[in-house]
Amino acid sequence: MATNKDLLSTLENLDNDELNQFKWHLQDEDVLEKYEPIKKGPLDGACRTRIVQLMVQNYSREAPEVAVLILREMKRNDLADELEDLANADLEDLANADPDPGSD
Repeated sequence: MATNKDLLSTLENLDNDELNQFKWHLQDEDVLEKYEPIKKGPLDGACRTRIVQLMVQNYSREAPEVAVLILREMKRNDLADELEDLANADLEDLANADPDPGSD
Protein backbone atom coordinates (compact mmCIF):
# COMPACT_ATOMS: atom_id res chain seq x y z
CA MET A 1 0.00 0.00 0.00
CA ALA A 2 1.35 3.36 -0.97
CA THR A 3 1.71 5.69 2.00
CA ASN A 4 0.71 9.31 2.52
CA LYS A 5 4.38 10.14 2.04
CA ASP A 6 4.31 8.36 -1.34
CA LEU A 7 1.23 10.38 -2.34
CA LEU A 8 2.92 13.62 -1.30
CA SER A 9 6.07 12.69 -3.19
CA THR A 10 3.97 12.03 -6.29
CA LEU A 11 2.22 15.40 -6.03
CA GLU A 12 5.59 17.11 -5.59
CA ASN A 13 6.46 15.88 -9.10
CA LEU A 14 3.61 17.96 -10.56
CA ASP A 15 4.21 21.55 -11.57
CA ASN A 16 1.69 24.19 -10.44
CA ASP A 17 -0.45 23.92 -13.59
CA GLU A 18 -0.56 20.14 -13.27
CA LEU A 19 -1.41 20.42 -9.58
CA ASN A 20 -4.34 22.68 -10.42
CA GLN A 21 -5.46 20.16 -13.02
CA PHE A 22 -5.14 17.36 -10.41
CA LYS A 23 -7.32 19.34 -7.99
CA TRP A 24 -9.86 19.98 -10.74
CA HIS A 25 -10.08 16.24 -11.42
CA LEU A 26 -10.67 15.57 -7.71
CA GLN A 27 -13.97 17.38 -8.23
CA ASP A 28 -14.91 15.55 -11.44
CA GLU A 29 -17.26 12.61 -10.88
CA ASP A 30 -16.72 11.39 -14.45
CA VAL A 31 -12.99 10.88 -13.83
CA LEU A 32 -13.41 9.55 -10.31
CA GLU A 33 -15.88 6.88 -11.46
CA LYS A 34 -17.05 5.14 -8.26
CA TYR A 35 -15.45 7.67 -5.88
CA GLU A 36 -17.16 10.71 -4.40
CA PRO A 37 -15.71 14.01 -5.67
CA ILE A 38 -14.18 16.43 -3.19
CA LYS A 39 -16.03 19.73 -3.01
CA LYS A 40 -14.34 22.80 -4.50
CA GLY A 41 -14.15 24.80 -1.26
CA PRO A 42 -11.62 22.66 0.60
CA LEU A 43 -9.44 22.39 -2.52
CA ASP A 44 -9.28 26.15 -3.19
CA GLY A 45 -5.74 27.23 -2.41
CA ALA A 46 -4.88 23.81 -0.95
CA CYS A 47 -1.19 22.98 -0.88
CA ARG A 48 0.12 19.51 -1.67
CA THR A 49 0.06 18.32 1.95
CA ARG A 50 -3.53 19.52 2.38
CA ILE A 51 -4.55 17.71 -0.82
CA VAL A 52 -3.10 14.47 0.56
CA GLN A 53 -4.97 15.04 3.84
CA LEU A 54 -8.24 15.63 1.99
CA MET A 55 -7.73 12.55 -0.16
CA VAL A 56 -7.04 10.34 2.86
CA GLN A 57 -10.07 11.80 4.69
CA ASN A 58 -12.32 11.14 1.69
CA TYR A 59 -10.89 7.93 0.26
CA SER A 60 -9.00 6.33 3.14
CA ARG A 61 -6.85 3.44 1.89
CA GLU A 62 -8.11 3.97 -1.65
CA ALA A 63 -6.49 7.43 -1.94
CA PRO A 64 -3.54 6.05 -3.98
CA GLU A 65 -5.97 4.36 -6.38
CA VAL A 66 -7.80 7.67 -6.85
CA ALA A 67 -4.49 9.42 -7.49
CA VAL A 68 -3.59 6.81 -10.13
CA LEU A 69 -6.94 7.34 -11.88
CA ILE A 70 -6.38 11.08 -12.01
CA LEU A 71 -2.74 10.82 -13.09
CA ARG A 72 -3.75 8.52 -15.95
CA GLU A 73 -6.45 11.01 -16.98
CA MET A 74 -3.75 13.70 -17.00
CA LYS A 75 -1.52 11.46 -19.15
CA ARG A 76 1.08 11.32 -16.38
CA ASN A 77 1.42 7.57 -16.69
CA ASP A 78 5.00 7.79 -15.42
CA LEU A 79 3.80 8.95 -12.01
CA ALA A 80 0.80 6.62 -12.03
CA ASP A 81 3.09 3.66 -12.73
CA GLU A 82 5.48 4.67 -9.93
CA LEU A 83 2.63 4.93 -7.43
CA GLU A 84 1.19 1.58 -8.52
CA ASP A 85 4.64 -0.02 -8.27
CA LEU A 86 4.96 1.22 -4.68
CA ALA A 87 1.55 -0.22 -3.82
CA ASN A 88 2.34 -3.54 -5.52
CA ALA A 89 5.75 -3.80 -3.84
CA ASP A 90 4.12 -3.43 -0.45
CA LEU A 91 1.59 -6.15 -1.31
CA GLU A 92 4.40 -8.46 -2.44
CA ASP A 93 6.23 -7.83 0.84
CA LEU A 94 3.09 -8.83 2.74
CA ALA A 95 2.58 -11.92 0.60
CA ASN A 96 6.19 -13.06 1.14
CA ALA A 97 6.27 -12.30 4.86
CA ASP A 98 6.70 -15.20 7.26
CA PRO A 99 3.25 -15.66 8.85
CA ASP A 100 4.84 -16.95 12.06
CA PRO A 101 8.27 -15.34 12.41
CA GLY A 102 8.85 -16.94 15.82
CA SER A 103 8.43 -20.51 14.66
CA ASP A 104 12.05 -21.30 13.69
